[in-house]
Amino acid sequence: MRLDQAAFASPRFATLFADFGAWLEHHAGAQRAALSIHRYLPFFAEIEQHWSEIPTYPPLVEHFGAEGLRRVRLPMEWLVENGFIAVDATTRTADSERRRVAAVIASVPAGTIGADAILAYKDRLQARVDGGKSTVRSMRLALRPAASLILAADAFGHTLPDQIAVDRFLREAPGQLAALTGFIRFLNEEYALALAAAIDEARVAERRRKYLESMLMNLAQNGRDGDAFLLKWLRIGLAYFHGLTGPAVNQTSRDAIEIDPDGYRVLIGDKKYWLPTWQSVAATRGATDLQA
Repeated sequence: MRLDQAAFASPRFATLFADFGAWLEHHAGAQRAALSIHRYLPFFAEIEQHWSEIPTYPPLVEHFGAEGLRRVRLPMEWLVENGFIAVDATTRTADSERRRVAAVIASVPAGTIGADAILAYKDRLQARVDGGKSTVRSMRLALRPAASLILAADAFGHTLPDQIAVDRFLREAPGQLAALTGFIRFLNEEYALALAAAIDEARVAERRRKYLESMLMNLAQNGRDGDAFLLKWLRIGLAYFHGLTGPAVNQTSRDAIEIDPDGYRVLIGDKKYWLPTWQSVAATRGATDLQA
């Protein structure tokens, strides 16, 4: 600690570092403190060089980033305990989101028309954030599928998406339709395009049906006794065989289930729905046979 104190330009920071060292020794023990004290010197030295005094929490987050401050958890804990700073979770979260936004922007090759489009869209979204009409998180959630669409159309960012690229993207990620609609509108307005954001409902339904069937077959092949497994089987089965989802299905209790030799009868509301046992599905070529 005394060797590291010589690195500071001011007696003030040399004393602060000594105070932190004494706290660290008490907090972690002398041996651990001796082994780790030097790694925290750059953090204190950069604060001294940049501010000449301990700043408040927001400037620290802006300078080091939320992730950077997590790497110096013990000095931050000491600063809080001694009243130098007060951690603001909102500031920390906003910084993390801004850095995620920067990572999304950087994912599209710079200097390309794709990068220009993403930056311009980011500026439009930022105006909404600045006006209090949106949040940094919402901006990030809108930019992520926009950048993914740009890269799906051209991995090098040299072209903008056409309708074929939009349709292909939404076939693979239909859940992104709502998040992508604003970007499609932006491209149409700024680049005089005529793109439409829509999904093939029948294709989406077919993909979901196949997904549920694969889940059922996996459960059937790994079936076991017990209420937890039974309730999971019935929840997925009600979605696959009867198209039922939501709280009424998820909150189905064991008391609502009747067991027959050939299956289960489940009471949902005032109606009963039949489902096969997992043993019977495992014995067939698949759930489709039973559905037929």
